[in-house]
Amino acid sequence: MSIKESIEEMKIHHEERKEERHERHEEKKFAHEIKHQMKEEEREEKKAQREKQHELKKEFKEEEKGNIKIYKYPENNVPYVIGGDTAGEGSDYFTAHVLNNITGEQVAVLKQQYDEIEYVKQIFCLGMFYNKALLGPESNFSTYPIQKLVELNYPNIFVRKKEDTYSNKHEKSFGFKTTSITRPLILGNLQEIVKDEIDRIVDVDTLREMLTFIVNKNGRAEAEEGYHDDLIMALAIAYYIRPQQAMKKIKTHNEEIDEYINKEFGQDEEYIENDYGSSIEVF
Repeated sequence: MSIKESIEEMKIHHEERKEERHERHEEKKFAHEIKHQMKEEEREEKKAQREKQHELKKEFKEEEKGNIKIYKYPENNVPYVIGGDTAGEGSDYFTAHVLNNITGEQVAVLKQQYDEIEYVKQIFCLGMFYNKALLGPESNFSTYPIQKLVELNYPNIFVRKKEDTYSNKHEKSFGFKTTSITRPLILGNLQEIVKDEIDRIVDVDTLREMLTFIVNKNGRAEAEEGYHDDLIMALAIAYYIRPQQAMKKIKTHNEEIDEYINKEFGQDEEYIENDYGSSIEVF
């Protein structure tokens, strides 16, 4: 190969590299612009969420003997679960517990002698307030709470598996069913939490119920005569249904896109500066 041909080949190679670097630059610049736009959208979204939560907080009327106790307000992108115990089998109260599903901490408690209609309204609002929490109301004594939540298009209801006695296949049903099998299971799980991580439970009324929760002469764990276990059962359900909800911060759509861009293009600003000696400023 002659010197002239070699020089021409080097020129072609140089132009190709220059074009590749330009394409790479344009791709990263575009990715950077997308990320910049997403950050602006995310800032606006978080601002709107803060304003919405501020307005919702105003709706809670402070009362000394209120029926809902809020220990911690919802945090952005944090998943929550709500377990509910409906009145029945001698129970006097409808109850519900809200748990932070990352820490397992009890953040709100509902307890009142509601009728079913009022109870569904309350747990629906609590669920929406706590980032569309996973709702797991008991469905032993009435199907109304579940039917109403479905009718209201609540987006996140606990799903249990049940066996079809005709086909022996498993079907999915909404709500938690307390049976002779599930009852000792959820209470055993709660017992472990009380033993090892009692600091997760902050509600005094719930802790008081535990002091009068006994095993009767027939070996059944229940409230001592004259006392109640509604809060205990709702809390046991809440802890049991946790695996069906996310246990880490929920990524927003923008965060998922941002993660993809970083994976594909890397930290664009840093690489563009290395390639061209100056930062890219987005207008």
